[in-house]
Amino acid sequence: MIFDRDRTSKQFSYPYLNNNGATRESLLRDRMAAKKAVGIAIEELRKCWPHGRDYQTAPHGAFDAAHNKYTEYLTALNKIHEELREEAIFLFGQTLP
Repeated sequence: MIFDRDRTSKQFSYPYLNNNGATRESLLRDRMAAKKAVGIAIEELRKCWPHGRDYQTAPHGAFDAAHNKYTEYLTALNKIHEELREEAIFLFGQTLP
C-alpha cells in the first residue's frame, strides 16, 4: 500500500511530514518539478533515438548496441519518473503526527 508508513528500503526512504521539517506543499512542489524535468528528459531522449539510417555504414551490431543503450536510458528515466510520482502520492496521503 502506497500510504504505508513503513515505506522504506536499504536504499531509500520517503520523507515523513513533521512540524520541524519542510511543508507538504514544498515537498510535493519539488518532487513534481523533478518529475516534470524527467518527463522532459524522456521526450528529448526520444528525439535522438537511434535510427537504422544513421548506422548503415557502421560496423555490424552498432545499431543494436545503440538501440540497447538507449533502451536502458529510457527504462532508467521511466523508473525515476514513476518513483517520483509514487513519492508524491505517499506525501500527499500523509498526515502530521
